[in-house]
Amino acid sequence: MATHNDKERIIDLSRFYDDDNYKFYPNRCDGKSNLKKIMNSIPDYYQKYYYFEEIKEFLKVQTDRNVNKGPDLPFWGKNYFTISNRPKILILSQDSHSEYSCSVVFYACLFELICNKKEFEIFRKKVSISDFVAYDLVRNYFIEMFDRNLDTIFLTDAYKFFKINKKGIEIRDTKRSRELLQKEIVVLEPDIIITLGCLSWDLIKPIYKNHKKYSACVSKILSLENPFLNKIHHIVVSPFPGYRRIDFFNLYREKTIKNVKDSINRY
Repeated sequence: MATHNDKERIIDLSRFYDDDNYKFYPNRCDGKSNLKKIMNSIPDYYQKYYYFEEIKEFLKVQTDRNVNKGPDLPFWGKNYFTISNRPKILILSQDSHSEYSCSVVFYACLFELICNKKEFEIFRKKVSISDFVAYDLVRNYFIEMFDRNLDTIFLTDAYKFFKINKKGIEIRDTKRSRELLQKEIVVLEPDIIITLGCLSWDLIKPIYKNHKKYSACVSKILSLENPFLNKIHHIVVSPFPGYRRIDFFNLYREKTIKNVKDSINRY
């Protein structure tokens, strides 16, 4: 499973996130972290899985322990940071803090290694990580949407900043998260953007000067101009893959998959 990614571009991305205004990610992957547990428990053949090798390089650049409590480490395909004949696809998700949705971003590193919920259940008990009830549902959605090819996707949490309100409750910091997302899009240079759920769509749409409600856009392809890149992006507004609103997800699942494939085939 040799990587084709440009190591320097991964280092540049890590430096971007290591800015004093961000610092979400620890400078090392210590033995107590869930990612370290996974990396230490995957069979020998998968120890050389490109993502595990590259995330180590990514973390080496992080200079301080995480300052801001925020997102999971991003996941990227083995050809995202290189020249490819496939379009680069940025996927914006959100950790719902629910076992029914769980963190799509965190578990994406297993999608090419663990093929079903039964195998995942055996693995997660061995490793002592949280359950992901929707593992099959989410993995199958990604595998079908991208025709089993995750090589040029970049998956990350949309919201990366949180704050405490007057009642002492942690809430999303929309202003700071949107400002960072705008910069991420410039750095990552995607061709297609997929938003998972209403939160991701509501965060990104002002960047593209769009004010349509999620309900009016879900499953559709929108061709919108990014004013900071002078580039038209195809944005597919996807339902969030999870059991919390499973009927809603199933209602729009097939149309969303079709529109993602159509967007990819245009390149």
